[in-house]
Amino acid sequence: LEYFSFAGKVVARAILQKECISAHLTPSFLRRILNTNVRLTDYEDIDKTTYNSLKTILEGDNAEELYLTFVTTNGDLDGNRTIPLIENGENIDVTNENKHEYVRLYVDYHLRKSINDQITAFCNGFYSIIPLEFISSFTITELDILMCGPSQIDINDMKNNTAYSWPYHLDHPTIKMFYRVISKWSHEDLTKLIKFVTGSSRIPVKGFMDYRETGEPFKITQRDNTNSLCTAHTCFNTLDLPSYSNEKIMNEKLLLAINECDSFGFG
Repeated sequence: LEYFSFAGKVVARAILQKECISAHLTPSFLRRILNTNVRLTDYEDIDKTTYNSLKTILEGDNAEELYLTFVTTNGDLDGNRTIPLIENGENIDVTNENKHEYVRLYVDYHLRKSINDQITAFCNGFYSIIPLEFISSFTITELDILMCGPSQIDINDMKNNTAYSWPYHLDHPTIKMFYRVISKWSHEDLTKLIKFVTGSSRIPVKGFMDYRETGEPFKITQRDNTNSLCTAHTCFNTLDLPSYSNEKIMNEKLLLAINECDSFGFG
């Protein structure tokens, strides 16, 4: 439990320091942090087969024919255990009249009760850094963005908040070429570019403006040798970009640089 508490503190501290983590928590876990109830739809990310089965129970009109009772199973070191969802649950049949209650209790047990000690420890660690009242107005999607950063990289946002060193500027031919090139890239390649320049594959919650506000803006400087690959200084969020002669060469050089960096783990 101490590990879970420590993990909660690390995640909260990362949020305060605007450091995105590369670990999306499940919707049910995010709801627990926000102190809201779990839902059936949350089960889809945990176990899609079980989710579909529970959904079928709710949508059908033959619950009695499934011969279910108000119990579930839970595996541990001693094997599978039968857990009653309500008192005397093993003797209560699931019917069309009570199937909604059965599904609610099933989901609540597996997404909350069965791991309650661990999640409570995580949340208590989190709240010791960021109290619940400070985040209670967030949705789970907003909390996920707060933790992990936006899922999409906005090229226009990059343009508007990138700093340039002489002779480069926003209207310089090489810079215009750079944005034309990366605007055709996949999200995966754009993510590699961000990681190549900043050391993290996630951009902050407020996008590229956050780099500027922390004093280390996303920056592009000129590299003299036009035959070389571009380089980066991750401590300063800086890309050294040669003035390549055409888009084809720039595209090839950039992709080679970011993929080699991604393969070997350094830039």
